[in-house]
Amino acid sequence: MGTVDPAKEVDDRAASLLLQQCLNPFLEQRDVDNEHAAELAQMLRVEFQEARQVIQSNAFTGTIGILGAWCTPSSEEAEAEQQAARSSYMTKLLESENDDPAWLEFELRGAQRLTRLAEYYECARVLSQRLTKWAKERRDVPVGKKPRANYIVSTDGGKGISEAANRGAQETYKGRSLAFVLSDDTPNQYVTPDLTLSFSHESARRFWFFRHCKALVAFPGDFAVLRDLLDALTASITGQDDGGWGALKLKVAIVLFGKKFWGTTMSLTSMSAFGGVSGREASAVLVTDSVDEAFAHITHHLP
Repeated sequence: MGTVDPAKEVDDRAASLLLQQCLNPFLEQRDVDNEHAAELAQMLRVEFQEARQVIQSNAFTGTIGILGAWCTPSSEEAEAEQQAARSSYMTKLLESENDDPAWLEFELRGAQRLTRLAEYYECARVLSQRLTKWAKERRDVPVGKKPRANYIVSTDGGKGISEAANRGAQETYKGRSLAFVLSDDTPNQYVTPDLTLSFSHESARRFWFFRHCKALVAFPGDFAVLRDLLDALTASITGQDDGGWGALKLKVAIVLFGKKFWGTTMSLTSMSAFGGVSGREASAVLVTDSVDEAFAHITHHLP
């Protein structure tokens, strides 16, 4: 009798659950047939097999996930936008006969907001650089005869914060990073091609993003970022799996980057005061504006 691979059992169980999720809309409409179900099942099996092979062949122990808004610009993009806005503002101001030019300032304020957002891009880029450097240096120094844990930065391969994280990794010793992307999306230019995994369904993509996640950094973002963060918090802190991933249990070091954003969007202090979460649960999450603090928190919690 062959030995049972626990990791493969988790993946297979998740594949079965995800397949059911994919089929549900068709089942409700009663227009699914056995052939279509078989195609979906085969597609999931191929995607899961490819993802498992990439993880195992590179001996990755865990991933450090970085999430954030796709609309977050780089400093170069923000500066170009602000220069264009200034030029447009001055042109319209000189041409305007309106004594009150306050209405012209809206476009300029929008460009200034992009400059503030660009600070998050640079923080994600620098944090990814430092984490990639740390992971490589510790991996190259084994403890006795036993190799160190092998960590890698991972993203959804998109723009904004994801691009910054992939870019930071690439800029460090020509470092590599994992990207879990939807097949309909075009990955950013900084992903590592042979470590970019494509999925036909969002549920499968999210499963693999979290499958080996050991640390998660959430930058300001949209509802998709909030959804992924809440799933990670629920599974990691309470031990309950609300992501529909079966036996997948997370234990993740979580960082919320951007005190002002997270303090108004999802205040753990307020949730604790109302009894929604315990003080221990709230203190398990680091809320910070500092790359140094985020780096120290993650590296301290990873074995």
